[in-house]
Amino acid sequence: MENNKNNANFDEANDEINSALKDSRGLSFHQKRFAFCLSDGACKDNVLEILSEKLVTSVENLDKLDKILDVAFKIENKRNELVYGSIVGDKDLQELINSYLEIKKEIEND
Repeated sequence: MENNKNNANFDEANDEINSALKDSRGLSFHQKRFAFCLSDGACKDNVLEILSEKLVTSVENLDKLDKILDVAFKIENKRNELVYGSIVGDKDLQELINSYLEIKKEIEND
């Protein structure tokens, strides 16, 4: 059941990303929705529980965990600024999208 919820979070974030990339008004028009979707897609409530089965592997594989958590923290750290602050540039939003897609790829390929 939890896996379905996580997949739904990824799907919602992907839908918002695809919609925004096709929107002629630019990424900034989607800023607030990005903040919520990317945050929800990247910062799972139980990230350590989900990844705990992978922690019994070799120490070298912990690099991925560190990378995932770093990007999730970066996105979460920007969330309130994006939701409640002024409009940021498309370049900043594109950077967050790229970071999100990078960790999504890491998780899906594992």
